[in-house]
Amino acid sequence: MAASTTSHLQETVEEPQQSLFARASGAASTAWKYRQFVPPAIKTTLQFYTVGPQQESWSIETALFCALVRHAGGLRGKDDKNTDPVKAMAASRKRLQVIESLNPKIGVCSEVFEIPVKRRGLKGLLEEVDAAENGSRAVPAEWQVHNEVRGKASDRVLLYFHGGAFTLMNPRSHRPLTLLMSKQLGVRVLSVDYRLSPEVLFPSALHDAVAAYQYLTEDLKIPASNIIVGGDSAGGNLSLALMLYIRDQKMARLGGAILLSPWSDMTASMQSWETNAALDYLSLPPPNSALSPPHLYLGEHYTTNVVHPYVSPAIADLSSLPPLLIQAGGAETLRDEITLLAQRAANAGVEVAHQIWESGIHVSQAFIKNDISPAALKEMALWAEQLKAPQAAAGNFTEVDRLLDEAWEKRRIRLEAKGVKAQEEVEEVARVPTFIFEGEKEAAPELLCRDEGHEEVKKAVEEAKKAGVQGFTTVFKARRNLEALGFLGRVRGALHL
Repeated sequence: MAASTTSHLQETVEEPQQSLFARASGAASTAWKYRQFVPPAIKTTLQFYTVGPQQESWSIETALFCALVRHAGGLRGKDDKNTDPVKAMAASRKRLQVIESLNPKIGVCSEVFEIPVKRRGLKGLLEEVDAAENGSRAVPAEWQVHNEVRGKASDRVLLYFHGGAFTLMNPRSHRPLTLLMSKQLGVRVLSVDYRLSPEVLFPSALHDAVAAYQYLTEDLKIPASNIIVGGDSAGGNLSLALMLYIRDQKMARLGGAILLSPWSDMTASMQSWETNAALDYLSLPPPNSALSPPHLYLGEHYTTNVVHPYVSPAIADLSSLPPLLIQAGGAETLRDEITLLAQRAANAGVEVAHQIWESGIHVSQAFIKNDISPAALKEMALWAEQLKAPQAAAGNFTEVDRLLDEAWEKRRIRLEAKGVKAQEEVEEVARVPTFIFEGEKEAAPELLCRDEGHEEVKKAVEEAKKAGVQGFTTVFKARRNLEALGFLGRVRGALHL
């Protein structure tokens, strides 16, 4: 059996050779298709190596990424009035399959796993969708563990929801980040492939999140206090919605939450959407665009649901939530709404650690080769160490560990088919950081709304200002690591290399 499997893998690895003409034609076609990105790429590169980067700690890769994605965002909305949102999102997801198919070297993932969706007698917002379940549906997910944690993970688990504006991405696209979180936290990760819009609308994603929570707590019997929920961007929004629903329905409270650039206000009312628009890559299409993520997520009920507590949690009642670690970028367009979220949570008596990485863009942690990512990951580990110790639950993970062992064996066979031993894989190359980030306690950034901001958000801002709780914000500022880089590093730094 092993021999036949190996043979099959060898066959799939080999790719047919293309003629020189075919390769040249393909390259020319690609160049023509993306020709509109050439001017901003040239402009950004020249500016970077002459004037310098917009943020001192940015690499040329970061500067180009932000500029090109911003440029792409500016092209949206001009001709999408007649666009079919479902087809458009399907095409976008297909383009992202390149990064989604990358096989991580730093851990193993159970690629075929489904969370059973049962009728659980849910109440509140999910009562109707819960009653419609007949036991035939399941939510795809991945159990993941870093190589260094495999076989010695703690009794905690990270329940993770990926970002992507509720329309894109999946657990595969986020493996590099979630596997590093597995390492830093010393845990197994359950990364959930919740349903996306516009194929489904709110609250379908929340229903999938609750199904994952109940799978852990009711099926695996893992204490809720052992679960850390985490998510980036839309996944951070979903994590907050899950915690609010759990609180409202008086279900067992989670142990804590790690929120990375959480999308907290779908009305886009805060001023950093404008002040950081020339820095961050994240932008929203014009309000009337057929591809506006909030409209795709909420559908015809956008007007009433856009300020629903489970949709825009920055203006929700945030009392009685578990401890929160909220990380944001100082250069990201969501900075102010994340500050509003942190401020209102602290005002409500929640234990909040609010971290702003001064030069960080939206979800900087996912850009694992920059200097912010490893520093932010270490802060996650330090924060988690302060949480209440997990209850004993090792036996509850027996089936999970079996799935992960099977994934490891499949990976070993795949590598041996290529003539590589799994133990010989290079995992993470240690490198000297160009920049060191040092945290200082500071007052949270001033909360300011855009003139056209939603009235409910303006009201929440005024309430937050009056309460004025402080001391929960740490700003991490970049300092060039000249001591470690030596003379050559100083020269390269001066040249922005």
